[in-house]
Amino acid sequence: MGKVIDLTEYEQRPEILTSTSLTGGLLGGGKMLSAAPLETYLDRQESPSYAARNTKAGLEIDREQGNEHIEPDDDLQALALLTDLRLLFVVGQRGGDQTFEIPLDRIVEVKSEFESFRTSTVEIHTIADERWLFRCTEDIEPLAERADELAQLWTHAQRLLDEAEMQVSSAERALEESAIDRAREELGDADEKVRRARNRMSEVGPAASDRVYSRATPLTERVKVLERKLTAAEGARAHNRAQEAWTGESYETATERYERAIGRYEAALSTEGAEPPQDTLERRLRGAVKERELLRVAPLVDADTDRRHAIATDDPEKAATRWMKALDGYRELLTLEWAKESREFVVDKEEIKEQTVEIADRTVESYIRAGQQWVHAADRLALGGHEEQADSVYERATEQLTEAEQIAREVRPSKLDDIQTEQERAETRRSEGPRTSHSGSRLPRRSASPACILTPRTRSY
Repeated sequence: MGKVIDLTEYEQRPEILTSTSLTGGLLGGGKMLSAAPLETYLDRQESPSYAARNTKAGLEIDREQGNEHIEPDDDLQALALLTDLRLLFVVGQRGGDQTFEIPLDRIVEVKSEFESFRTSTVEIHTIADERWLFRCTEDIEPLAERADELAQLWTHAQRLLDEAEMQVSSAERALEESAIDRAREELGDADEKVRRARNRMSEVGPAASDRVYSRATPLTERVKVLERKLTAAEGARAHNRAQEAWTGESYETATERYERAIGRYEAALSTEGAEPPQDTLERRLRGAVKERELLRVAPLVDADTDRRHAIATDDPEKAATRWMKALDGYRELLTLEWAKESREFVVDKEEIKEQTVEIADRTVESYIRAGQQWVHAADRLALGGHEEQADSVYERATEQLTEAEQIAREVRPSKLDDIQTEQERAETRRSEGPRTSHSGSRLPRRSASPACILTPRTRSY
């Protein structure tokens, strides 16, 4: 049997693994080890791929603290065995064979070179800055190449697991601090890295796969637990933001956030884990679904509530403000779109258009009445000799009429003539002074097409 053996070419384990001696005469045989064969050193499922032997050179280890040269006794040999876990060296000694090993994930580089016509050397560099040398009188390059390949696979898999573990730990800390976005960012592709590490080890061998699996499994469980907690937290945040948007009458924004909250709650429920409890997540999901359905009618209810408040308000100026809020609400009803095509707000748009026309008229009329009211008040002040105060009140009347004009230009152009008349009257009173008596008249209502009412108007109240 040769000095460098590819063990994968044998259907049954060869003598170099199963025996302490080799048959084959002076050139290929001889005693190798004094105690037990190589296979007795293998762990469960450990898969050997290459073996090599020498009779004199033994094993050399160069370390920072000094060099060590372990030679076999005269009638024994030194063996090297590459498996899916390690490089194992057994040096035959009459008083008891010596064993040395380098785990593959501690190897930085493996290379080989010919030192002479018949002798080649495998050179292993480790992360401890050691150099291991094993010489052989045959070409040992196949063993070196395979060892370097397996070492790189191990290094890559361990690096992936290290990175995944750091990501999970950082995400757990961020979630404890309620930094949800940072937790999601920190978690990143940790689960994918664990999966890739396990896949890479399946290429190495069963023992390597088992070894990585034992580390990857608890890490995978941490990812699952964290994913459920984080997804539930994202749902709760979106739910809270949806309620805030609804309270602020940002209905379309609220729909987007409710859809987000429901999606996150559903995703959390489909993720394994004990926290948050199943019944808690189900309760949150039911609440969000119920609120989302109520939101479909909320703009109509809120707009109609503003209309009713305006109807019930006697003071013209306060009524004008409330009518304006109702008008904005009704105009917005005509443009609202749900964030998901399968749903929509509950709105009869033709009916809303008719009601918007009526509300627009009431809004303009309220501002006109408010202007007239302030003109009357200014007249009384002027007649009483309080000209400076009267001037300020006339200015207030002008502001109300200007509001009426602005709305009429946007919504009800047919009202502009009546408004202009009132504006001229107010300016005349302000510049020439009031007569001893005058009468204001309620403006007649005119019908008009609901043109120009479809664009919501942004106002502050």
